[in-house]
Amino acid sequence: MRYYEFNKADYYALLAVKESKGSTMMKAMKLYVEHIAYDDVTELRVNGLHPNEISKDEALLKFLKAPGNEELKIKDAVKLFNNCEDGILLIDSALA
Repeated sequence: MRYYEFNKADYYALLAVKESKGSTMMKAMKLYVEHIAYDDVTELRVNGLHPNEISKDEALLKFLKAPGNEELKIKDAVKLFNNCEDGILLIDSALA
């Protein structure tokens, strides 16, 4: 699993992307466009809104510290985190 943080785009997001053939960053950008914002990946690329890849440990820490998740038991939060594939772990509160 690879983890991508969109912090330059209009809306923050942390995505978990399952590794497969091809670019996982491109897959992350497609997921961002599909579920969060923008019309197509080209718009992200042209505007330099590429996500930053972060480590699993960094992603897990951000996930555990996110508002709302601090009430979860650690075991349950880690299970939610580990079960996320090609999905959104965190999203900007303006979209929630």
